[in-house]
Amino acid sequence: RSGEENELLSLVISHSEVLLYAQSGAGKTSLINAKLEPLLEGEEFEVLPVARMRTGVAGWEQLPIANVYVFHTLVSWAGDSLPAQALARMTMPEFLKQREQATEEEELGKSSVAIFDQFEELFTLYPEHWKHRNNFFEQLRDTLNACPQLRVLFSMREDYIASIDPYAKILPEALRVRFHLENLRQDAALKAVTGPLTLGYGRRFAPGVAGKLVENLMTVELETATGGTESIISEFVEPLQLQVVCQRLWRDLRPEQTEITFEHLATSANIEKALLSFYEESITTVAQRTGVSEAALRTWFQNELVTPAGTRGMVFRGHEETGGIPNAAVDELERLYLIQAEFRGGSRWYELTHDRFIEAIQKSHQKWLAARAGAEEIRGRLQQRAEHWQRTGRSKVALLDEGLLNEAEHWLASIEARELGYGENIQALVDASRAAIEQDKLLAAKEKQRIDEQLAAARRLKRLAIGLGIA
Repeated sequence: RSGEENELLSLVISHSEVLLYAQSGAGKTSLINAKLEPLLEGEEFEVLPVARMRTGVAGWEQLPIANVYVFHTLVSWAGDSLPAQALARMTMPEFLKQREQATEEEELGKSSVAIFDQFEELFTLYPEHWKHRNNFFEQLRDTLNACPQLRVLFSMREDYIASIDPYAKILPEALRVRFHLENLRQDAALKAVTGPLTLGYGRRFAPGVAGKLVENLMTVELETATGGTESIISEFVEPLQLQVVCQRLWRDLRPEQTEITFEHLATSANIEKALLSFYEESITTVAQRTGVSEAALRTWFQNELVTPAGTRGMVFRGHEETGGIPNAAVDELERLYLIQAEFRGGSRWYELTHDRFIEAIQKSHQKWLAARAGAEEIRGRLQQRAEHWQRTGRSKVALLDEGLLNEAEHWLASIEARELGYGENIQALVDASRAAIEQDKLLAAKEKQRIDEQLAAARRLKRLAIGLGIA
């Protein structure tokens, strides 16, 4: 990215605001963190902490916030220097003026750069506060006018460009300066693959191996008019795929191996295997972070994001859930670049970031189910019984008898049931069956008590009659 980094640096230095945009996963954040920030600091610029529209401030929703987008910007800039309560109603110009007063003498007059990463969050987060967006840009305009040495860089996904255009005219330069970051072309991808090995790791690629790796990454399968598939060499390499494959290749090398060969490509740099490993590790990570079961996540990918025809599906984002999965888990999956968002008709939809994930998802799901075949069979039987119970109007005759109920309750308490997941109708059937059996036991106990009381009364009468006869 050496050409891109130098061109972007020149634009940021020369203009008050610059828009960097690219596809999801193209490497915008990496370019900023690894290249642009060090270059700006080398040019004697002060780089403010990268701003995001989401921060980890607990309980911020309870604060009297004047502008939710400005608040999260100031929280990003302030770090631990100011409490969130002090930032709730503060404006950008007020914050920077206060910050300037607290700046060391030698830092005064130094040019600074404010970077907004993943700026599409301005349009995807807090939609109920959409009226705050205009004021956000007005405050940014006032800040730039008051601080002529300030530069601003916005980094966002290219599919949100239309969303920012209505606000561009508010800014001093109307956001006319824009820089498009492409996915990696063949030469750039080859540098990305071989470059790290020049940093003193004592390893190298055998002749032709790195080129073959890049060629593999550029190869995609296209469906032909006859319904078959055809392999072609595409124009770009997906940075995410390059990263996943090279990471697996590096991880599988033994310490004594110093040359990467074609054999290593066949065993460790297989794209499908690398994507399968990445998918499964991501599922585990998201399950641990959010508490959503792996079963629910795997089923969501299999049923919502892969169509019966084996192509990419799309799922609509609701207020709290997306296709039955909490949005917190969906956001984590998007951050891992397994899925990407797209706006259609003013609504947000999700799909896989690449077609190559489809095979990984299907293979992983089949393997996962095969390891739980017995538990899956029980779940299937319970599901059938629950559906039959529903069709019969939840009739008592369709409930589980005590033997089947004990088996179902044992299964529901198992680890396999938590992993596979099960529908609410199964739990409802089990609960109703248990309630019916307990009710039957209670009625039986009452009937037994009534009969026992009748027998006891009969015995007393008999004894009384015998006594009277003797007398």
